[in-house]
Amino acid sequence: MRRIGSLARSLRRSAGPLGWRPVAPLVHGLPAGRQPCPVAPHLAGPPATQQRWLSGDNGQGFQLQASGLQLQDLVVGGGATAAVGNMVHVHYTGRLADGTEFDSSVPRGEPIQFLLGRGMVIPGWDEGILGMQVGGKRQLIIPPHLGYGQQGIGPIPPNAELHFECELVEVDA
Repeated sequence: MRRIGSLARSLRRSAGPLGWRPVAPLVHGLPAGRQPCPVAPHLAGPPATQQRWLSGDNGQGFQLQASGLQLQDLVVGGGATAAVGNMVHVHYTGRLADGTEFDSSVPRGEPIQFLLGRGMVIPGWDEGILGMQVGGKRQLIIPPHLGYGQQGIGPIPPNAELHFECELVEVDA
């Protein structure tokens, strides 16, 4: 806990004019000691005890993936499809399971950009954005082992289930 608090304080001190952006570690790598996870077809998945709906809504309307990720398309896009190796541009709002918002690209007007399936973001994002079409909106419920796990980061506590609403804005081949 002490280490996380120290990290959060140093991040707040180094915040730029837009303020602290806790989602930055999604793009700039995984916490120390964590290795990137292979893309969706190769994920080992959660232990059998975690093969259940993790959110309070009991997964209503969500598709449960083998990895434990839950996803629900709110809007199916009509543009290019996000594939491994594509540079994707995604607007998002991230919340904890209790509804507390910890970050959003929407007010900044700057979607996050990353190479899909290359471990530049948490594994739940690599798997959850895969297959979306430009213009689509998808809800992701990411279990801890596909997020920040036992370590947590910044305002995200250890073993946190993460809820994201994502909109695929652009795909560069």
